Amino acid sequence: MKSKRKYYQEPYLSKLNTRVSGKHEDTSGVWYTFEDTIFYPEGGGQSSDRGLVNGLSVADVKERDGGVWHLVAGALDGDVEMHLDWELRFSNMQQHTGQHILSACFKDMHDLDTVSVHLGRGETMIELDSGHISDQVLAETEIRANQLIRENHPVNPVWLHRKDLDKYHLRRDIKSDSDEIRLVQIGELDSVGCGGIHVRTTAEIGLIKISGWEMIRNHVRVKAKIGVSAYTYFAQLHTVLAQIGNQFSAALEDLPERVESCLRETRELSAQNKRVTDLWLSAYAKTLSIPEIDGCFKLAELSKDHLKTISEYWLNLNQRPCLFISNMEGKTNFFMRIPENSPIDIQEFMKQGRDQFAL
Repeated sequence: MKSKRKYYQEPYLSKLNTRVSGKHEDTSGVWYTFEDTIFYPEGGGQSSDRGLVNGLSVADVKERDGGVWHLVAGALDGDVEMHLDWELRFSNMQQHTGQHILSACFKDMHDLDTVSVHLGRGETMIELDSGHISDQVLAETEIRANQLIRENHPVNPVWLHRKDLDKYHLRRDIKSDSDEIRLVQIGELDSVGCGGIHVRTTAEIGLIKISGWEMIRNHVRVKAKIGVSAYTYFAQLHTVLAQIGNQFSAALEDLPERVESCLRETRELSAQNKRVTDLWLSAYAKTLSIPEIDGCFKLAELSKDHLKTISEYWLNLNQRPCLFISNMEGKTNFFMRIPENSPIDIQEFMKQGRDQFAL
C-alpha cells in the first residue's frame, strides 16, 4: 500500500501519529508500511532516516512497489507514534543541500559535472567527471559555496510534468522516466531533479569545508564536511592543534615552523644514530668467531635491521654463509646471507640453524 509521504509535505515534522497499513517479513526482519510516514527512504545517495515507532527502533527504510517500508525491531499493529532521529535528519538535509551548492559551483565555475554522490555520516562525497583537480579549484569552489550560503537563497522543491521541463535551466539531465518530476531549485543558482530532503534556505546549511579528495573509477571524488559536520570537524581540529601547540609551547601560527624544525632535528639524530650503530655493529662483527656450526649466531636484543647490517659485515670479513637470529620485544628476528657462487644447500643450512637454536 502506498504511504502518504509527509517528509515531502512537511520536511521539518519530527513526530507523527499514524496507522500500520502493511506488513512483510524477510531475512532482515519485519517491515511495515504506514498510512503516512515522516521517515525518508534510502535513495539518491542519501541514507534513510532513523528513529522510533512506538518506542521500537527503525533500522532501515526502503521504497518498494510504491510503498515506504520500515524495518522495525518489534511487533506493531493499529495506531502508532513515530519519532524521527532529528539530529540525523537535519544533518542529511544540510548535507544534501550543501552538495547541490558544491555541484553547482563545480559546474558553473570549472565546467565539472557531478557523476555521483554519497551522503555519509559526517562526510559528503562528490564524484566529478574529471581525472584531476587542483588545490586552487577546490579553494575557489569552497569560497564561492560558502558565499552562496551566507546570501541565504531560498530552496524550493517543485513538482511538475515532464513536458514543462524546457521552462527550466537544468544543471543535468533528468534520469527518471516518470512524467511527474520533482525539481529542487536554489534561488536562481541551481535547478536539478532530486527526490531528497533539503533545508529551507542556504543559510541553514551553515558551513562547507572541503576536506580532501581521492581517485575512484578514474574520477576525482571530493570529500566535504557540511553543516553540523563541518562545525564538528573544526572543533576537532581546534582541540588537536591546541594539544600540539601546548606540546611545542607554540602559538597556532608558529606550529608549522616548529614541527618542521622538530622533524629536521629528528632526521639528523636518526642519521647520527645510524652511523654510531653501524660502527658498533662493524666492531661487534669482528668479535664473532666462526662457531661449531658454520656462521649460525644467536644474539641478544637486536632488530631485523641490526641483523641485516651485522650479517653484511660478517660476510665481508669471512666470506662464509651466516645466519643471525635474535629475540627482541618478544619477536624472533633472523637474517641469512650466502656468498656468491656458494655450493651450500640453503635449506639444509637453515635447518641446522633452527635445530641448533630450537626454533
